[in-house]
Amino acid sequence: MVGPPERQKSSWTSAGVGMSQGWSILAELLGIIGLFAYVGYRLDRLFGTTPVLFAVLMIVGYAGGVYHVWLYVKRLGEAQKTKDERGG
Repeated sequence: MVGPPERQKSSWTSAGVGMSQGWSILAELLGIIGLFAYVGYRLDRLFGTTPVLFAVLMIVGYAGGVYHVWLYVKRLGEAQKTKDERGG
């Protein structure tokens, strides 16, 4: 964390870090879903299969986004566990 040592343990600092992680996760989740939905929309226009590929790829994007968030939270938990084991 950034700042003088007496402010690094502040609850406001922790809240800011958590809020930052939350917004990052939300942006990545929405970005992945949006990307897959857009590709599905364009493929539907190309092949004339209007809502089929859009719906399928939107669901795939949602699943991929949730999986990505799960991996992120898992890595975050492992990093915290390692930090706690080291006494930091």
